[in-house]
Amino acid sequence: MENNNTAVDAEVVLEDEEAPVAEAVAEETGTPVASEPAKDGVADSSEEIDVSIGDSPTQKEDAEKAPEWVREVRKTNRELHRKNRELEEKLKAISATENNPVDPGPKPTLEGADYDTEKYETKLAEWFDRKRKAAELQAKAEEEQQAQQAEWHKKLENYAKSKTE
Repeated sequence: MENNNTAVDAEVVLEDEEAPVAEAVAEETGTPVASEPAKDGVADSSEEIDVSIGDSPTQKEDAEKAPEWVREVRKTNRELHRKNRELEEKLKAISATENNPVDPGPKPTLEGADYDTEKYETKLAEWFDRKRKAAELQAKAEEEQQAQQAEWHKKLENYAKSKTE
């Protein structure tokens, strides 16, 4: 019996703690707070509940009242955010392909081709092409890295020479 009362008391305490949070959020956003239902389950009719989806009427009125320069700044801000999202998506796509070199996969077997020699030969030829491309990409990446290191060492040597002069 006592356990049931404690659970009810805990729920009452939680409801009391949530009320100031809801009021604080309502003050920041400017939206009205819905009244708590009465104990019998019927809401207090003295307060009005305003439910809206999307832009609230007050936001539209604020947009209409805003000066022209504010509307232009908001429009520019929305465009910049849209462009930023697009560029980030492109960057993720590019970086994903650069960081993951082509993996030729396992060498095909005659068993994997259901003992069909023609199918096996085509799969083997495709695998050799993938393997060659992966080796080319790896060699190209190594050459670029060596070129960057050589350039860095050249800069360091020039710095050391200018330092001694």
